[in-house]
Amino acid sequence: MTSDQRVVTNPATLHDPTPLGHSHAVSAPGELVFIAGQYASDSSGAPVPGDFAAQVDLSLTNLRLALEGGGLGFEHVVRLGSYVGDHDLGKLEILGRAMHAAFGERLPAQTLCGVAPRTASACIRARSTASACADGHRSASPTDDCVSLRGRPPIGITHRALKR
Repeated sequence: MTSDQRVVTNPATLHDPTPLGHSHAVSAPGELVFIAGQYASDSSGAPVPGDFAAQVDLSLTNLRLALEGGGLGFEHVVRLGSYVGDHDLGKLEILGRAMHAAFGERLPAQTLCGVAPRTASACIRARSTASACADGHRSASPTDDCVSLRGRPPIGITHRALKR
C-alpha cells in the first residue's frame, strides 16, 4: 500500500470535530472506490449479536477486509456515513473511540444519522469511499461508515474512475 495522500481540513472557523471521530473535509487524488455498507456479520453474512462497542469493532473489521479486497486500507478512506440504531451520546463516544483506533488522528469526513432499529442484532453499518492513488497504486481508508439495521450482507466493492 502507498502512503496516505489525503488532505484533511478542519478550519479554525468551525468546531473541532476530531473528538467525535471525524474531520470536516477530506480530499484525495486518484480513482474513487465505493465500499458497500459493512455491519457486524460473520463470513457468511449472518449478523453477529453483541453490545454496541463490539458491533462497531466488527463493522470496522469487515470494512477493513472489504478495503483490503480492493488493495486499500483505512488510510485511503475520505468519507464515512454512519447509521446508528437508538442513537444517544454514549454511542457517539464509543464510535469516536473506535474511529480513532482505526484511523488514528487522520480521520475521514463523516456524517452520522440516528435511525430506528429494525432488528435487535444489528445496530451499526459502515460504508465508505476510498481513493486509489493517481499513480496506480491502491490504498484504502474509510470514507463512509454506516450502521445497518436490516441485517443484510455487504454488497461488495465498486470502482469508479474520477477524472480531474
